[in-house]
Amino acid sequence: MPVSYPARSLAAFVILLSAFSLSARGQVFVGGGGVPGVMIDTDGFVHSRETDDKDALAAARQQRPKPGSPSADQKETLAYVSLPKLFADAKVRLDAGKELPDEVRYLGGITQLRYVFVYPEEKDIVIAGPAEQWALNGQTAIGTRTGRPVLQFDDLVVALRAAHADNGQWFGCGIYPDVKSLEKAHDIATRMAGRPRKERKAALEAALGPQEVRVFGTAADTRLATICVAADYELKRLALGMDSLPSVPMGNAVDNSRSAANKFWFKAAYDPLLVSRDGNSYEIRGQRLAIESGMFDFDPRGATEKAKAFAEKFTKQMPAVARAVPLVAELENIADLSLLSHLIRRDHLAEKAGWSGLAWALDAGACPVAKVPTPRTAQTLVNFTNGSMVAGGVSMAIGPFVSEKSRETDEKQSLDTPRKESDASRKK
Repeated sequence: MPVSYPARSLAAFVILLSAFSLSARGQVFVGGGGVPGVMIDTDGFVHSRETDDKDALAAARQQRPKPGSPSADQKETLAYVSLPKLFADAKVRLDAGKELPDEVRYLGGITQLRYVFVYPEEKDIVIAGPAEQWALNGQTAIGTRTGRPVLQFDDLVVALRAAHADNGQWFGCGIYPDVKSLEKAHDIATRMAGRPRKERKAALEAALGPQEVRVFGTAADTRLATICVAADYELKRLALGMDSLPSVPMGNAVDNSRSAANKFWFKAAYDPLLVSRDGNSYEIRGQRLAIESGMFDFDPRGATEKAKAFAEKFTKQMPAVARAVPLVAELENIADLSLLSHLIRRDHLAEKAGWSGLAWALDAGACPVAKVPTPRTAQTLVNFTNGSMVAGGVSMAIGPFVSEKSRETDEKQSLDTPRKESDASRKK
């Protein structure tokens, strides 16, 4: 089990990952968003790089229309994707040793999952959501209208496997310093109190060494897992004030009035599912993510008032944060695909629709996904503060959001219109 550490008045430390792409040398380069880049090498070590390859991602986001332009103001378009057809097409290509076509790999350009429709008689399951054209940067696909990342086939496959595992109720990650980190940091802070800031920072970085990265509840060598780790790193930087979002002012979580250990983590946050009377139509609602804080790992107790205020402000501004930081929107997409996967399992949608292709998707030998270096250890970056040490993670417990208690019957039949549009799309 993860261990927690008390804090004293000394340096706090975190690291960062952002949007990434897989290079031909088997390394994940991370950068973009105006923050320092890092690299995961083939040994799973996450470390800083002097330069990053953010230009392509920045160019993709530059293609977004400016507010007020005709293309920016156009009505969103929903895309309807048949899961049986999607996986059948993928199977044909993968069995032939070919690459997936972009329409399959990027799920028709859907940027957020909104509806799920089941057609028992037609043996079909259709997912739907706003969609747009995208620009590519390695394994990242960014919508050219909104700048949101699009859903990805590999993430859906990994989410399905995690949800259908025996212990598939919870997945996420955490980054943990060595148990002697605080002792080492306190020693340096005491011995070098009068030395220049630059020297103290270098000494701390050398003494603290790498932190352990742990991924749980899902395969660690996947894009989905790396997104979770990346989001964890970025959350730490924001909490410590090492990064800031000019368009989303939220301050930081450092409490200069006291010494304290504060942990922050992303968690799933959904409104009740809207479900049709016949149980064949679903609407996914809510902002997808929230921030929790506490003194212990994934335990919302003991946080300082400053930490709780930061978590509340971050949560309230999550939609704006996701617009400013594509990585957070990526994590929202991961949450959506996980909710879909749990819904398929909990409501037996594959059996209901007679979809036999799910078994193929769950077979890692038959349906391979791209592998990325497994993050194992992370380089420590030091940021001097006057009080708090910040740790964090990602904790996705999706099961409760598909339970009977988290559902609302569509008495007003508001799902009828999008279902009719889905019907029309299927007949084309």
